[in-house]
Amino acid sequence: MTIDKYIRSANAEYSRITALNVAVLTAPGRFRLISVTPEDARKIWKETPIRESAIGHEATAKVMSILLDDDIHVNRVKFVQEAGEIAMVLQMRERIPEGTVLTTVEEMDAIGYDFFLLYMGKAEGQAGWLERHC
Repeated sequence: MTIDKYIRSANAEYSRITALNVAVLTAPGRFRLISVTPEDARKIWKETPIRESAIGHEATAKVMSILLDDDIHVNRVKFVQEAGEIAMVLQMRERIPEGTVLTTVEEMDAIGYDFFLLYMGKAEGQAGWLERHC
């Protein structure tokens, strides 16, 4: 499936996306983690009307703001994903050494990172857009 179809399908049902700095399962349920390119992540992020942050660290918010071309603030909240919701995850490929603070895209590029969409499936028999298209 092309990313345009993927986005159109997502926006047909979703009006909100939440930024996370790690793929974390916050409630019991069926989840699907789908890899997306940085370019596609930016497009999906920008085309979703309500964009929220559950990013807990200033450096991560700064770098994610650059990569998604949007103003993403630190928002240390307890995020609990509900059935049918999606999150945009920026996850480092390696564990960062304790005490290290990454502040630039170049530092993150050196370690490597990936973007993912984390989808919490709806109840049995209520397939959402991600389940229908991926």
